[in-house]
Amino acid sequence: MAGSDQLLATTDAKRALFEATGALAVDMESHAVAAAAQAAGRPFVVLRAIADPHDQALPRAALVALGPGGEVRLPALARALLARPGELPALLRLGARSRRALSRLRRVVLLAGAAIAVAATPEKVMSAGRMKPGAPGESAA
Repeated sequence: MAGSDQLLATTDAKRALFEATGALAVDMESHAVAAAAQAAGRPFVVLRAIADPHDQALPRAALVALGPGGEVRLPALARALLARPGELPALLRLGARSRRALSRLRRVVLLAGAAIAVAATPEKVMSAGRMKPGAPGESAA
């Protein structure tokens, strides 16, 4: 898992990240939380569900409709779809994948229960090779 402050919307951008880091996935939130947890000496684990795989670009309508806090801005979405109605099928597929990913994530949390809360220090995680030292949120995978 690699952290990014930039949204990777195209297949080319996703491929470039993989080639540069070897990361199989990227997110925009976990690396900041990992850095804060590491600075506070607290354990951290990330569990993510992916709705936009590496081989699929995000529809432009989704990009303009996404607010700074991750919320969907419906007026912006409507304007984008009016300007590019051909993006509706891709947007609907993204919505379906997002719902499926969230459903699976909820199921994992329910099944794992307290096991997810098992603590490991950041040093143990890094020494196990799952996190690169000095790069919170990035994994060697």
